[in-house]
Amino acid sequence: MLDQLARLHPGAQLVLLSPTAVERGSPGPGAAPRNRELALYTQAIREAASTRRATFIDLFAASQTAYALSTERLTENGLHLNAAGNRALARVIATALVGEAALAPIDVSRVREVAPAAAQLAHYVAEVVRPKNGILYYGQRKRAEEREAELPLYLQRVEKADALVQELAGNPQLKFADAPFIALAPLPVPPSGGSTHSIGQVKSPAEMQAEFQIGDGFEVNLFASEEQFPELRAPVQIAFDARGRLWVVTMPSFPHTVPGQPQEDLIVVLEDTNRDGRADSLTAFAGGFDALDGIAFTAEGPLVSEQSRHWQLRDTDGDGHADLKREALRGLDLTDSHHGGMIATDPVGGVWFSDGVFHRSQLETPYGVVRGIDSTT
Repeated sequence: MLDQLARLHPGAQLVLLSPTAVERGSPGPGAAPRNRELALYTQAIREAASTRRATFIDLFAASQTAYALSTERLTENGLHLNAAGNRALARVIATALVGEAALAPIDVSRVREVAPAAAQLAHYVAEVVRPKNGILYYGQRKRAEEREAELPLYLQRVEKADALVQELAGNPQLKFADAPFIALAPLPVPPSGGSTHSIGQVKSPAEMQAEFQIGDGFEVNLFASEEQFPELRAPVQIAFDARGRLWVVTMPSFPHTVPGQPQEDLIVVLEDTNRDGRADSLTAFAGGFDALDGIAFTAEGPLVSEQSRHWQLRDTDGDGHADLKREALRGLDLTDSHHGGMIATDPVGGVWFSDGVFHRSQLETPYGVVRGIDSTT
């Protein structure tokens, strides 16, 4: 891969980062054996950098030093850096790239403004490298018309996000919160209909109910529909909580949001407050997702699956809307977006996750790397 990058980008300076060390006192089998393995990876990366005259930054040694000097934890679970850990290691990377003298005059308040723009840029670059539902771009079910129309949008979005980073870094009066959403013109529907070509005719709730064949002694009533609640578009998973409320995961983005369009996937909560068998209220618990496909209840709040991550959400003030969002797990495959993400809580409180056919998820956990191959649970 490094040789291919050098060929595609002649003259570019490659920078290779080692993994960070495992912090002691974390869950799992212990830091020492994991760190012995990580030391080997670090040495291999160092040698690869030397062979190709790339810049090598040793975060393995730097993180061990940071852990020893810090009075607070620098990781979430021994592996993944928390906010304090990211600040400490970010300075190590910046110093290696531009030198300590260049960092001295930087206004920390400006870093706080530029950082979210840089994170947005990094996210958009990652989506170019590993786009959602890539099987339709280059896989078994590739469709040339969608690939040729959509892939340039990923690159356009990266260019605009990079320009925003430069603008914020150069103008101390600007704030990231004031920057508009990076919108691109919507694409016309391709001749084949694209990803929506096989939907067919969607009947009304009344038409569908008229076709039900109900057994003797049973009754079916309509609890909620998109006619009553327009937000109830493209539901893909439902789950009742302990209060009898129905949580619904909606995925109007299916199979994914086209770059430059708003991310409209929602988690909504339906409630029957007067106990007449029909929902009379809907609350949007959380939104702004792309390829949202699952929910499970935990003691810490709802755990939701948004390919390629699991997020822990919490409503800390009791207003019915999530106000905290923490990344719980990453590495879920997203090659075929209707083959992943299925999560649920079992009767004893365990959370189950199923990965579908074609997928190759790689999950880094305190207990080691877990790799899923074809329909793993």
